[in-house]
Amino acid sequence: MSSRSTDAFGAWQEYGVDLRRRRVMFHYPMFPAEESHHIGVEHVIRNLLFLDHTKGPIELWLNCPGGETVEMWALYDLIRSCQNQVDIVAFGNVCSAGCLVLAGGTGTRWVTPNCQFMWHQGNSGVDGGQNYLDAQHRAEFEKTDFDRWVKTMAKHTKKPANFWSAKSKGELWLWADGMIEYGVADQIWDPDDE
Repeated sequence: MSSRSTDAFGAWQEYGVDLRRRRVMFHYPMFPAEESHHIGVEHVIRNLLFLDHTKGPIELWLNCPGGETVEMWALYDLIRSCQNQVDIVAFGNVCSAGCLVLAGGTGTRWVTPNCQFMWHQGNSGVDGGQNYLDAQHRAEFEKTDFDRWVKTMAKHTKKPANFWSAKSKGELWLWADGMIEYGVADQIWDPDDE
């Protein structure tokens, strides 16, 4: 089989999409492809949009250690705008920027029994060298971005915004049962049901 195969298996292997099962795999940090040297968020978005052209639920398999908030918001907005429901299956770990993507699923939000979740306060990752006014404007933007992030988490979970804000002062680690308790996910995925 050539590496450019267009059958369902080739698409799964090369582009992270299983056309037959309507599954999209995202198993990387949330960075643009040119920065991560892996399948970036734009590939996931393209796969979701491709599957959204036909009827039926879409599964997004998410194993994400975090990444950029810009990429997080792009993926979140796309999931929320799909015509078909997007079920999310979280496995491995879902951390930082991945948290909102899991919480924002429009269908069932599944989590595997040993998945780890980590919430914390994000950071811009901006290097030094900014002048005072630019730094001030950046700080104001980061504050509104953070406020939006915690309000959106509250919208999709069982915990209010002040809970998510308070938990961002350190790291909040949860296993699958904690994700269910906090409303980040809906059900634990049973591999035997596969």
